[in-house]
Amino acid sequence: MEAYKKALANYKETVGLLYHRTGNVCGKLAEHHESLNQFVAADFFFNEAQNAYTSQSHYKPELARHYFIRGQAFQRRGDEDAAKEALKEAQKLYNEVVPRNEQVVMSLQSLNKIVAPWVW
Repeated sequence: MEAYKKALANYKETVGLLYHRTGNVCGKLAEHHESLNQFVAADFFFNEAQNAYTSQSHYKPELARHYFIRGQAFQRRGDEDAAKEALKEAQKLYNEVVPRNEQVVMSLQSLNKIVAPWVW
């Protein structure tokens, strides 16, 4: 986790909070805090990641993946309404990035296919 904290400090200093790699690190920190049931910290980093990904339209794949992971986190917390909303947004963004006539069942694997591997 120290490596992610150092990376975040470096990205903040060099490229700022709205760069997608900064968002990637914030996402990893959010997942870590979520796994420890540290929901306030997790929400903080989820929000920071979301701010980075919404800053540019070409970060849409990362944003779709972000909403999916956040939706899963809400499900684990038992917040079904927030989970449903986040997963719906993930599906909408995924459909914009990968237009298809048929509905695709969302999974982390399907979202990993549309983002760079270092995001996982």
